Amino acid sequence: MSTTPSATKRAIDAAEFAHGVLTAALSDFPADKTTFQTSPSDNHLLWHLGHMVTSYAWFASTLDGKPVGISEADNALFGMGSKPLADAKKYPSASELRKRYDEAWRRFAAAAKALREEDATKPPLVETGGFLKDRLDAVEKVAWHDGWHAGQVAGLRKALGLKGVF
Repeated sequence: MSTTPSATKRAIDAAEFAHGVLTAALSDFPADKTTFQTSPSDNHLLWHLGHMVTSYAWFASTLDGKPVGISEADNALFGMGSKPLADAKKYPSASELRKRYDEAWRRFAAAAKALREEDATKPPLVETGGFLKDRLDAVEKVAWHDGWHAGQVAGLRKALGLKGVF
């Protein structure tokens, strides 16, 4: 019996690690800094939280085949191509977004853990416009995407003088 983890297990481990780093980076922001940006083109905490909700939901749908479940309003605020708004009143609260972030991650993680090795190289269960080559790619891209956003949030943390996540 091989002790080498499967490609699916390794991808899930990478996604869980990246998610843990991102989650730590998104924690303990001062309440009055949830829309802090180092420049107008940077993403702030509220946008990152909401964007990850929409992203996890979409990635989960590629694995579980269920509807994404994101409202048009949320997609406009946080979806691909959206821009952060400086007015915190335009967004749900940080605590509400954090709750939804955790729920969306749980859905994605459950879908990823249910991915059978024999299905990993099958096409995603929803159309992705060529973004994903197969279902395993969805898990791998979540790890990459979380790392991408963890780096952005780390820059915000540094600019605010908050402690690093490592």
